[in-house]
Amino acid sequence: MNTVWFACRATLRRLLVVVPLLLLSANAGRSLSGGDANDTAAAAGPWLHVVLFVTALVACLGAVDDWPAFATGQDGADWVLRIAPGVLRGCGAATAGTLAALLLATTAIALAAPLLLPRLPAPRAFLPLVCSSGQPLLAGARTTVQFRLDREVEVAELHLHPAAFMPGDQPVPTALEVLADGQPLGERVEVSGNDAEHILVFAPRRLQLIELRRSGGNVPLAFPPGAVVAVAANARSTALNLMFGCAVWLLPAFLALATAMLLAPSTSLPVNLAVTVTMLLVTTLGELTPTTDAITACLRGHWLPGEPVFHSAIPSLAGGVLVMILAMLVRRRSRR
Repeated sequence: MNTVWFACRATLRRLLVVVPLLLLSANAGRSLSGGDANDTAAAAGPWLHVVLFVTALVACLGAVDDWPAFATGQDGADWVLRIAPGVLRGCGAATAGTLAALLLATTAIALAAPLLLPRLPAPRAFLPLVCSSGQPLLAGARTTVQFRLDREVEVAELHLHPAAFMPGDQPVPTALEVLADGQPLGERVEVSGNDAEHILVFAPRRLQLIELRRSGGNVPLAFPPGAVVAVAANARSTALNLMFGCAVWLLPAFLALATAMLLAPSTSLPVNLAVTVTMLLVTTLGELTPTTDAITACLRGHWLPGEPVFHSAIPSLAGGVLVMILAMLVRRRSRR
């Protein structure tokens, strides 16, 4: 427990200096690059990614540098053996303390994010509808297709993004009538290609069944998963949603520290610091962790707990745990 507190306190001291400077620099950079109050939140989103990446980088490098057991030949290793005689030599506890401090830092960044993210939309649940009438296709003699929500929800928008195909004859845009529980929902929608997303906005109402009826045209339409999405009427907490999104950045930090832990018995400090930087770059820029998807969903006004991004975080978390188990096996074997 003392090791956890030591690592958490040391990381917090470092981040208390770095995070405010990062937020101020990012805000100034957005302004100097031409950003203004009319920018969308998505346009200013890269600045938030920079702040979160550098914050995670500083936390991880500080942890590897502070705790002697993260590399060979470090001063203080004998002291570590006395206070942390376990297999990981206290590296696991140091990682836990660092991640706890990083969680506090990402929470603070989420609360300060409105400075960087103008016109941030209020998050709402986006609910994909499931086809309930066979093949989700409007072509040939098939003129209707039905979609159903798995539960009754008060909805204020319906997003349609079908996939269009070229017909055998001269293409004529397909006209769609949208019915909600048997009642017309807004005006007809004309679809001629794959580019446009059609958004129907209406007074909040409870619905379960959506029927799309072709009333004209000859462009075949397919509705893959996610092509018909209902948007809940009730807005959720913007601050809480950003906290969830920023907290996902703990995943690449965990993977980087777990890898440093694995290589520590045979690696010098400069090499392990380089490995930590490389792991953070690979797991974020290579999209091995859902950091980009989480922040993008937040900036688009998606309520994050209802998005599949949390499920996509499970492999990254499992990978970090597996690397820690390997580190324990390697260290146990090296002690024999």
